[in-house]
Amino acid sequence: MNNEETISSFDFSILCEDASNEDLFEDQTHQRISDNLHNLIDKSPKGITIGLEGSWGSGKSTVINLLKDKLNSSPRDNRLFFMFDAWAHDGDPLRMDFLRVIN
Repeated sequence: MNNEETISSFDFSILCEDASNEDLFEDQTHQRISDNLHNLIDKSPKGITIGLEGSWGSGKSTVINLLKDKLNSSPRDNRLFFMFDAWAHDGDPLRMDFLRVIN
């Protein structure tokens, strides 16, 4: 047996994990969800908290980006958009990190 290793060459596709700022699906599902969330926020007389749940890669961040763009282009001045990624703070004291980020 030879001590040399044989390395085979494979073609790999690298997937980008960055969320999109546009809905690339034909039925515009992500856009419709963000539009409905925008309408909910606009009609709410008080501040609200919205949570999105879904599996990895289901488009949660894309919906958030679409919503953020729409909210930032709206004329309402007294609105604050804040996003807290709990996964980014996994293992940290969540409440303390949350308060530190909004401060």
